[in-house]
Amino acid sequence: MTVPRYLVIVTIAYLAAFTALLSWAGEFEVGVWATLRELWPVFVGALALGPFVTLAIIARFGDATGSVYFLPTAIHCFLLVCLLVAILFDYYSAQP
Repeated sequence: MTVPRYLVIVTIAYLAAFTALLSWAGEFEVGVWATLRELWPVFVGALALGPFVTLAIIARFGDATGSVYFLPTAIHCFLLVCLLVAILFDYYSAQP
């Protein structure tokens, strides 16, 4: 696997996670196109977060952990799991 291919995969994962977060929050119920015009910074953030975090970790640590992909993958998994836990915590704390 090459670094550009890895960046594309990570970016798609973040776009899917942020889209799921917005759809779960109910932003896509009515007027999808009007809502997308208002929420474009969220998608720009998703597009920037994956490559920025990946390249920053690779630039700082390189292949210090044995593979150039191990540490970025671990950190991306940690961020996505934290997002999931925050969503689940919010969901279950709102239940009566």
